[in-house]
Amino acid sequence: MADGDDRDDKDQGEVGKLSNDLRDAIADCLARHGNRPAPQRPSRLAQAVAKMDGEAGEGGQRPGKNYDAIAAGVAEALGTDDAISTRRLRDGAWCLWETKPALAEADVTLQEFLARCRSAHDARAARGLLSAYLTQWREDRPGLGAISETCAPLATVAGKHFAEAQDRYRLFSLPAGPEQLGNAAVQRRRAPPSLLADLGFSDSIARGGFSLPCTRAALEAASSTDGLAPRERLEFTRDLALLPSGELISPTLRPAFANALLLPYADRPPPEDVKQETINLLTKVLGDPRIKSWIGMDRAKRIMLGWLTKLALSHFLDVVEAVNPDPNWTYRRRFWEAMNDAEAITGAWAILSSAGEAEARRRFGRETPFATFHRGSVQAGHAVLLMQIGPGICAEWSFIGKCRFWADASRAGAPKMYERFYDADFLRTGRAYAPVLEVVHYPHRDSHPGVETAWQHKVYRRISSMTGIRLPKSSYM
Repeated sequence: MADGDDRDDKDQGEVGKLSNDLRDAIADCLARHGNRPAPQRPSRLAQAVAKMDGEAGEGGQRPGKNYDAIAAGVAEALGTDDAISTRRLRDGAWCLWETKPALAEADVTLQEFLARCRSAHDARAARGLLSAYLTQWREDRPGLGAISETCAPLATVAGKHFAEAQDRYRLFSLPAGPEQLGNAAVQRRRAPPSLLADLGFSDSIARGGFSLPCTRAALEAASSTDGLAPRERLEFTRDLALLPSGELISPTLRPAFANALLLPYADRPPPEDVKQETINLLTKVLGDPRIKSWIGMDRAKRIMLGWLTKLALSHFLDVVEAVNPDPNWTYRRRFWEAMNDAEAITGAWAILSSAGEAEARRRFGRETPFATFHRGSVQAGHAVLLMQIGPGICAEWSFIGKCRFWADASRAGAPKMYERFYDADFLRTGRAYAPVLEVVHYPHRDSHPGVETAWQHKVYRRISSMTGIRLPKSSYM
């Protein structure tokens, strides 16, 4: 028995030498696994991966732990002089916002917790705080400024990944962190999560909540740089802002997404193929600005509306010509392109038959926006170009159809812009509000010099009276 007593004394002496942190670890394991079979020893590869995760601070909330209880215990301890172990500080870092109680909600509690983290000067506690900050960051959460001020100097304590992120991008400093990482993303043509992954952060941290302000900063930087080629801009912006499903990472990126794709083209549009793909992408992600609300992006909206007006002209002029070629169609094209160049047309919307719809999809893509006929008599390939001109509406029919004007677009009975389906007969007669002018597209040229008999003059005079524009005959004849 003496030998057994000696061994017991020796064992107790060894346990007495264990650090507080190791005692906490043993207590934690006993609490979670005390009555369970011993787990199989992890492989060396698993141990290496776990060690890397620990060094990068990517453990996150650990399964099986009651973080509401941890938050309550930490909050209680913060109100006393009791010491708080580094393990509890690490766990407490995940209780700042998403637990009940949330440590960041009470400023006194938050300040004391951050002070304990600073004084601990412990790598694990620092990694926990910085990881929770990057993962659970959201711009409306309390205490971000104070937490950022604590995180910045603790980056060197947390480990090389965090230290390098702070040194290279000032990542934990607000507002410098998102701005610098965003600028770097544009310079290197890589999304912010990809740059963080290069430093060794796991996907859960690299794509955590803090990636949102960095992505927004990258989009804002992209909108003001002319260093991106048109197709490169389209693809880079898509990679920055969209999920694999094609949706925005966050609805809050709507203005920055539109600005990055459109503002660089205020004076000069991109090549037609990129322009069409950009229209299709923006229409799919944000909706058609003629129908859906584009709030907070007025400049981008003006550019997009200009593109869409020209696109509607193309839907009408190109599609009708392809479906039913007519040697006289060139007169229509010249006239309406001249009116658009003069900015007489403030909105345009093509209404196509089934044959025209198929051709439009083939030419411009499945996302391209236009309307179709759902009732009334129309020929195969027939189309209407509905235009907002000044305060009125113009319906330009294809083939031998007439050009019709309603003086007041807001009046009941006038055709309305941007509906999905139209009654063909209504576009000829209105509804209890007849057109004020109907013009037959003939003749195409004046019969005698100096005598304005061509249809273009009649239509131009009506447009001029509605908008005040003045054009020489040579521009539209």
